[in-house]
Amino acid sequence: MAFKHNSECFHSNISTWNIFGIWPKENSIKYYTFLSVVYAILTLITYNVILTINLFYTYNQIEELISEVIFYFNEVTIMSKAYMVIFKRKQIIEVLKILDCEEFKGTDAITTEIIQKDLSTYRTCYKTYNYSCIISFMLRVVVPIFVHLIWGNHLGLPISNYRLLNDEVREKYFVLCYLYQSISMYGHMMYNINVDTFIAGLIFLTITQLKVLKYNLNNLKVNANELRYSKEFQENLQVIKLKQCLAHYDKIILFQSSVQEISSITLFVMFGMASAIICVILCGFYLPSTTDNLIFMVTYLITMSAATFFYSWLGSQLIYESQELVFAAYSCEWIDRCQEFKRSVVILMEHAKIPLVMVGMKMFLLSLDTFITIVKSAFSLVTLIRSFQDEEDGS
Repeated sequence: MAFKHNSECFHSNISTWNIFGIWPKENSIKYYTFLSVVYAILTLITYNVILTINLFYTYNQIEELISEVIFYFNEVTIMSKAYMVIFKRKQIIEVLKILDCEEFKGTDAITTEIIQKDLSTYRTCYKTYNYSCIISFMLRVVVPIFVHLIWGNHLGLPISNYRLLNDEVREKYFVLCYLYQSISMYGHMMYNINVDTFIAGLIFLTITQLKVLKYNLNNLKVNANELRYSKEFQENLQVIKLKQCLAHYDKIILFQSSVQEISSITLFVMFGMASAIICVILCGFYLPSTTDNLIFMVTYLITMSAATFFYSWLGSQLIYESQELVFAAYSCEWIDRCQEFKRSVVILMEHAKIPLVMVGMKMFLLSLDTFITIVKSAFSLVTLIRSFQDEEDGS
């Protein structure tokens, strides 16, 4: 599938935001704002207030508390993602406009192919992630209902057991609670999918533009078709091509800084909550658990680690590709060029020595080193907690 505009790859993300009440469109229905506010109050604010209160009623149910805390930390992340879309709307629109600018379009067949290939890769990854999450939702919410109806197995609430309610009230309104949690969970899953992939997609397309610029710099030379022109014309043509590369680089820097501004808080919350969840799960492994709860913790640990690793990998790729521009600029035919050309190449190389990076609230880089640090810190914290526990048991 060929994309006419680069931003078209995010149409599904934006449409989903609109459906779930956090991205109003110009042609939205009359009462869209009112319905969006009601939906947000019921499925975001009220839902999280109930989860918060419920934690105080689950403190003596250790096994149950582990899953409650995991879902609670996940809800904090979801709130930050909804905040990003709602309050960073203008910046998001500007980023999408930059993505569709002339500098971000291919200059020839090869660069166009690079861009189109990465846009298609993003769409494929989006669909795969989307379908995987929907299947997980079905396994968590729908399948247990059929198992209960067919084999008579116990059916619990999908997210929280709502210990703040007594057993009688919980049984009386079980169906209502089940529907409420399921509907809220589905909406939150959609926020997760479409904000996660949006941020990752913006970083990925920044890397794409760096690859295109690297190709253009590596091929900044007189080609066979230009040899028939005079030396002066060839010289001027190379200067024009270099200026186009410099303009492209300026747009990439602007684009990346805009993405940074939009996602900084959300990335910080995502990585912070991911670290906390990994610690909670590792602590949970030391506690007596049922087989179902153990499978849940292992699955969640793998999923959370994979998501954190993927963002860290994208951050490292961004750093690597931006640093590659130094070598790409040096590889062009600059020796026989005029002084203006040489000065511009030197300036570009000096700028490219400072890599483009994604930072979470000016506190940590998105990189594989950060991922390794998170994993090490989680294991160190769990080991420390375990040692204190052993000392208490010994005394």
